[in-house]
Amino acid sequence: MLLDQQQLDFSVEMQAKSYSLLKWVGKSVSSGLLSFQTAHQYSTLPLAAADWIDKHYLNIPEAARVDPADIPVFANFFSTYLENSFDLIANPGKIKFSPDAHCFCPMCSWMIDAPNLKTKSLSTADKKRALRMQIHSVLQLGIDTGAKLDESRAEAIVSDYGEATALLAYGHDLIQRLDAIANGPAVLALWRRFAWKSSGSPKPNFRLSTKMILNAESELRALVAA
Repeated sequence: MLLDQQQLDFSVEMQAKSYSLLKWVGKSVSSGLLSFQTAHQYSTLPLAAADWIDKHYLNIPEAARVDPADIPVFANFFSTYLENSFDLIANPGKIKFSPDAHCFCPMCSWMIDAPNLKTKSLSTADKKRALRMQIHSVLQLGIDTGAKLDESRAEAIVSDYGEATALLAYGHDLIQRLDAIANGPAVLALWRRFAWKSSGSPKPNFRLSTKMILNAESELRALVAA
């Protein structure tokens, strides 16, 4: 079915707050405020996460705090981050650091503590799965609007409108994550199709909005109907 604005608004809000909480957990592990065993246990199990969030509610930063009634759904969404995008590492060790990343020779770089929170690496299989998610979202749009659309046409639309189809697929995934359904690192591949520049770096100050996703759906709906 077509994306519902109210449900999408809620999903986007849960995403932003989950990411804020995840960053806080990573920093708290590094500072010793939160033990790795506790963070890792509760971040991977939705029910345990809900219990942990409830117990530590007042300690959680305001930007990462939800209405108490929304804690179960919030915990569902939060738990998907460690399936889709990030790993919490107990003993990350050291990494080589260079200011402005201009030179990594021994004279211009030194070793610093690696962060406990690390972005997952994307495999070829993850990228292929992301592509399938985009194609499926276009085919589903055809079904939802009564358009006659075969797979070859859907593949062509994804090829020509990669950013819009990634946004549409990501929008559907956001709603699934409210039920703790995680599609793995393929979701991270989708994110980079619209939140990153073609040069391979994040867009400065990018912030996902419901409007972006619904505009993409509207654009693609017109193409599917043509």
